[in-house]
Amino acid sequence: MSDETPPPHLEDDLEQRDPRFSFATLAFFCTLGYIIFAVLIASLCFVSVAAYEAREVAKANDDFAGRLYSHMVGKGADTEQCEKCGNMVVSPFSISTVMSMVYAGARGETARQIKKGMAFPHKDRVFYGYRKILNNLKFKNKDITLEAANKLFVQSGYTPQADYLDLMRKYYQTGPEIVNFEKSSDASSSEATELINQWVKEQTNNKISELLPPSGLAPWTRLVLVNAVYFKGYWRNKFRASNTKKQAFTLLNGTNVQVDMMRQTARFRGAQLKELGCTVLQMPYRGDELRMMVFLSDDPEGFYAMEERLAGLDIGRLKLGRRTAWNVSLPKFKFESFHNLVPSLRAMGMTHLFNPVEADLSGITGNRSLSVSSVFQRASIEVDERGSKAAAATGVVITKKSAGGQTTTPSEFTCDRPFLFVIRDKLTGVVLFRGRVVDPRQLT
Repeated sequence: MSDETPPPHLEDDLEQRDPRFSFATLAFFCTLGYIIFAVLIASLCFVSVAAYEAREVAKANDDFAGRLYSHMVGKGADTEQCEKCGNMVVSPFSISTVMSMVYAGARGETARQIKKGMAFPHKDRVFYGYRKILNNLKFKNKDITLEAANKLFVQSGYTPQADYLDLMRKYYQTGPEIVNFEKSSDASSSEATELINQWVKEQTNNKISELLPPSGLAPWTRLVLVNAVYFKGYWRNKFRASNTKKQAFTLLNGTNVQVDMMRQTARFRGAQLKELGCTVLQMPYRGDELRMMVFLSDDPEGFYAMEERLAGLDIGRLKLGRRTAWNVSLPKFKFESFHNLVPSLRAMGMTHLFNPVEADLSGITGNRSLSVSSVFQRASIEVDERGSKAAAATGVVITKKSAGGQTTTPSEFTCDRPFLFVIRDKLTGVVLFRGRVVDPRQLT
């Protein structure tokens, strides 16, 4: 048999085979490949869009954080809170998250004021952005714990709009928990307050035990929206406890006090920011997902000027140098702050929300029967040789209107005077915590 002649059985197969078989197979696989390609492209587009929306929300949060901080410690600050006088920590992210939940139910001029005051992007992108960020801000391992949670407490017998509840479930991973605010007895009011505070305590790993003060709720309360965030991280470069010594720290009034000063020499990214009149040092936590940025004024008397300039700066655009050696001296500190946020939010243009006549939260209730009576936040931070712990909870109380290059020598970074700090997520760019340390000895 010739080498070029196919075997008989193969010849028979060739004669019997449907000539359309190869074309059908080719068409099938081409179609399948097109479908797979289309799915991959759609998935990539979805991820890209979601990431874009998250960045938009993060940028809005950064803008809001600067303006809020300025109102809290600047010339227009609420003197009763005395933010100007001492240490302060606030979580802009927690506030903006819970305010976006309010924004979901706001309509008309009330919604426009919230959008402008919070620097929110288009409404749909706000919700997609927060869902993406909230999903990213949930991880726990041996190096870092970062958790964020939302809750919607609703008066028994009061039913918010189905669309609003669906939005809360879809984007904020929360449904309504029924409570009773209506009974006029102090015991009932205390019971509702304790229920909400207990939820906050659990979500913040016991760091925030009381978000709502005893008088924070009233019988005409209909909803309370709450966000809680908890962070615990170990330094990538830990301080040795044996290196911590007492050292002088100069207060804003020029008085010297003794504080526990941590010390280490390690490689960090930092820069001298001439426009702010300060030096900034970035200290990452293990895993490099989050980092603390510390801002120290170059002029010991330039703290207030630095603080004012930093309030208007986009932190995400700061250009830091590559990692070089630094001699770092940072005091240990631990304190807690409580904020009544209504004066600051009003000053930022959100006035209708708190006015029983003008507030429009009809997206929550279907009518204009609700307004916001109070917005509270309690935040805490602790920094020591191993790392940092920080937590915050924000609550919005909604009521019926009828009630009313490498260097050879390490650079010096000695925080022996008041300084500012920011804790920021690397992936999303969200500012989780922001504050000032003017006296490391203070607990509040």
